[in-house]
Amino acid sequence: KDAESVAQTLKSRYGFDVTLLVDRDASRTALITMFDSLSSLTPNDAVLIYYAGHGFYDKQLDEGYWVPADAHKKQGARYAKEDWLWNSMIAKMIAASPARHILVIADSCYSGSLFRGGEMDEPGKSLQWYARAAHAPSRYLITSGDLEPVLDSGIGHSIFANEILNFLDYPVERVFAASDLALAVRQKVSALTGQMVRMGPMAVA
Repeated sequence: KDAESVAQTLKSRYGFDVTLLVDRDASRTALITMFDSLSSLTPNDAVLIYYAGHGFYDKQLDEGYWVPADAHKKQGARYAKEDWLWNSMIAKMIAASPARHILVIADSCYSGSLFRGGEMDEPGKSLQWYARAAHAPSRYLITSGDLEPVLDSGIGHSIFANEILNFLDYPVERVFAASDLALAVRQKVSALTGQMVRMGPMAVA
């Protein structure tokens, strides 16, 4: 429901072309194919990737994972990480894309493991700042938590997804940046759940 509602808002309010992968369609092969398609985009493109699903973090490897719909949790006594999508793979495919802007919003347990950049708060932005930002390449990440489990429960949506949708459906300003979205969502999610919403540039070229 979270992914479907975000997809509908992006399509109807913001004019995005939407690719929606839910339930069995969100297989490992489908996710990799979707990420691989980013390499065929142009510098005129902007992409928003919204992930609502299960996540895992391997402390020994310092590696996070998205868990596709067709993945096994375990093979015998060990975790079936060969079935999962590794953060390092996600970051490499995003880095290879020529698209001007890519924003990843990840609502999953341990989603902060994808975060490797320094956090950025940019209060008091001017219209000139937005104009420059629109032309400068960016790879930005917003996650529902850090290296921690996150709440799935809420009224119809997860609390994180509900705040994302509220901001997108009822923006305070006509022009806003990913960091504005992140700051607004962070304040509300933290107050309601104690989760630490993470935000900042992805550590890719």
